[in-house]
Amino acid sequence: MAFPRRICLACQQDFTRKWNGERHNETVHNGLARVVSIQEYLYGSTNTRAATSPALPSTLTEKDLDDILTDSLQSIEKEFEECKRLAKNVYGQNWVEPLGRAVVESMSSSNPKRTMQEYLRSLRRFSVNIRMVYAASVVLKMSPSLAKESLKTLRKSHLH
Repeated sequence: MAFPRRICLACQQDFTRKWNGERHNETVHNGLARVVSIQEYLYGSTNTRAATSPALPSTLTEKDLDDILTDSLQSIEKEFEECKRLAKNVYGQNWVEPLGRAVVESMSSSNPKRTMQEYLRSLRRFSVNIRMVYAASVVLKMSPSLAKESLKTLRKSHLH
């Protein structure tokens, strides 16, 4: 049997195909229910969780949930490892909390991989900026914070 990919919030009926869920919503609930992805159902917004009953669909076993979580975590594994490396350089010993927030945010989104990739891109930019300011501070023989202010002043003088 295929993995359920969508769930009706009104009755917790699960579906492997989006169009089956849409057809169910039209025929059973007159188009008034919401059929959402399994990830949104499990990790979604407060509105999604509030609209669902505490019971999971009968066809979704604990093993299914473990498999879904494992698949989702594996989908962001590569990005996580690079984020970890960069976060250690940027945040030092305090790297775990920001990276943990990124994992929770990724698992809460409908597309964990895209969310983690966005976090990775922002961390890359931040990390590169820090290294460039540090390099400038060595040349200018001043602290990185003063070098950053000097670089701002230099940019501002060329904008006018």
